[in-house]
Amino acid sequence: MRRRYTKTPGLLFTGVRVLLILILGLSVAAAVRGPAGEAGAETPIRDEERLFDREEPSMNYETAWKEVEELVADQRLEAAASRVGEILRVAREAGVEEEWTRALIEGASLRIALHGFEDAVVFLKGQPWPVSELHRSLLNLFYANALTTYVQAYSWEIEGRERVDLEGEVDLKKWTKDQILAEADKAFFAVWSRREEWGTEPIGAWGAHLQKNNYPPGIRSTLRDLVTYLWVQMSSNTANWTASELNEVF
Repeated sequence: MRRRYTKTPGLLFTGVRVLLILILGLSVAAAVRGPAGEAGAETPIRDEERLFDREEPSMNYETAWKEVEELVADQRLEAAASRVGEILRVAREAGVEEEWTRALIEGASLRIALHGFEDAVVFLKGQPWPVSELHRSLLNLFYANALTTYVQAYSWEIEGRERVDLEGEVDLKKWTKDQILAEADKAFFAVWSRREEWGTEPIGAWGAHLQKNNYPPGIRSTLRDLVTYLWVQMSSNTANWTASELNEVF
């Protein structure tokens, strides 16, 4: 069953996270080592690094995700997060990148739903990411989306912060608005810089996480189009502009 997550131009984020937001009444909308767009703290597991005699874990992912949805529907979010953690472990060890990516996104979404924006970012930053640039780009989009949504949700508190430079550390509780948005911008740039590798793919390539728009075929139908409009949407949001930037436009 598909549910809405956060509306974007011509597409919608979907998945278990949508139901979380509906339950809690939140309006919330992938983390990286150092500069956004790189892997998390650990090196992603590669097939060639596995031991030949190791028995690969198996899991019925469809059944597992249905269990997560049922837990979320019952508002048992901690239990749902635990189950997602199991899915993440199995998918990562088996190298199933689609499920690995989904588990990272759902795990972060559950932390956001539990009022843990900071926990969600730390979770994404500390986890290995899949090797595929397609999946890494999706994670960077979610990361950027989570950062900008955090700014919207807590703008009243963020506006009063003084800048503190923390080398190599992601700490949303201490970052200023400019620092958070700069991190989101870096994530978008990391995605954009890889567009030649997957840009011509249809939006359906991220079908498990995005709902296709209703434009005619060939109109805003590729992942490159998607990333372009999402980045422009963030950059053109005047709520994120400084007073001097607003004055320059005026």
